[in-house]
Amino acid sequence: MDYIQVPPKVKLLARKTTNDDDQAYDFTSDLPPTQRQHFDIRLQLFRFFSFLFQDQPSLPITNNALPGLVPTPLPKDTTLHRRRSKFPRDSRTRTQESILPKDRPGTARADECNNNREEHGEEDNAGSRGSILSTFGNREKKHDALEKRHNIRVGALKRVLGSMSPENGSPMVLLCWGESSHCSILPVPIANSEDDVETWREIHRAWYARRGYWRKRLPGYNITRVDAVKISLLGLKKASKGRENCEYIGMYTERDVPAERKLLQQTIDNYVPISDCFYNRRTGTVECGYGCECFSCLPCFEDAGECPEETYITARRNIVHLNTLHLMKHAFSNPDLAVLNDFLKKENLLYSHRDVLDLTETWNSWHCPALREIEFRGIVVSEGWALDKRHMTLPLLVAILLGVVVAARFLFGWDTAWTVGAFFVALISLLLCISYQL
Repeated sequence: MDYIQVPPKVKLLARKTTNDDDQAYDFTSDLPPTQRQHFDIRLQLFRFFSFLFQDQPSLPITNNALPGLVPTPLPKDTTLHRRRSKFPRDSRTRTQESILPKDRPGTARADECNNNREEHGEEDNAGSRGSILSTFGNREKKHDALEKRHNIRVGALKRVLGSMSPENGSPMVLLCWGESSHCSILPVPIANSEDDVETWREIHRAWYARRGYWRKRLPGYNITRVDAVKISLLGLKKASKGRENCEYIGMYTERDVPAERKLLQQTIDNYVPISDCFYNRRTGTVECGYGCECFSCLPCFEDAGECPEETYITARRNIVHLNTLHLMKHAFSNPDLAVLNDFLKKENLLYSHRDVLDLTETWNSWHCPALREIEFRGIVVSEGWALDKRHMTLPLLVAILLGVVVAARFLFGWDTAWTVGAFFVALISLLLCISYQL
């Protein structure tokens, strides 16, 4: 039995149709539904004159291909392909992605994604806040530990230095001796710091009480140097039995007197006189006029610079103090010579109890200051043999007289030797008394 012949019109696939929303669908291509696409005039004619055209075949034909029927492929140059929208190759992918169903609020998928994002975001925020708080907490603990350590160190320094000055609050002077790298430091309390003679007597008495009075009796062995130095303490020295005053171990640094003198001399040479400023010797102050730029005379400028006139006067006095600093040795040996000289005050060698404690807070502004970092000012005393002509003549004379006595023994006997010896002993005693008076 022969198959029914299908009209050629039936073999053509439906090219385009529209839905209820007036969107055109192209079934002949693989493109997804796009926005409204307008075709040529034939589509409009089919729409308005549909009763004149027969879109559907008269026979009941399905979309399934019949057995033995092979559809003829359309040529590429047909109008169908020419009317197809030409999209870029990558635009198809973007179009497909743009029409994919997205998570909208209210859907189960969107709610699940939002919940996951919120949970992970809260966990991240909580973790970051926790790390920041832990960092600040550790930093605060470290800061508190360092501050506590500093307070403990300052308290320990105050206990060590508190025994240096007397409990009654009287000032004291640091007296040191020995080598510059290893010396002994003795705090000497001063009862009346206004009396220079009495102050030097207390220093003289404390020195020989510690070093021994027998040193004063040795001819030719006396004080060779008394100078102001910078002292660094190492610690307390173990006190011997019967010793009341505490003693420290440390080192001292000698002053560079030539360098200080040179600097002061440069200040004096570079001074330019100012007519509006003058030094009042009765009050010891410099009164500034309108031409001065330092404004140190005005009470409202507390941190104003020093007046050039005051700098010049201070440099002149300090250079005189440096040139006469070696006279301190005579004030130590003979305290009566210290009157009207102000050695200790001019060199700032007197320390009160408050001054000693303030050194750990105001002068030394470092964290956890060490005892050796605190700088003091004191007096160094050096002693030794100072043999002059007088000290060389007396021993030579004694040796000659003893030789004469021995010679008289062998020449005239013991009677004559004893008589000569007694005469020479009286002569030597007289000469020694005269030498000590000189």
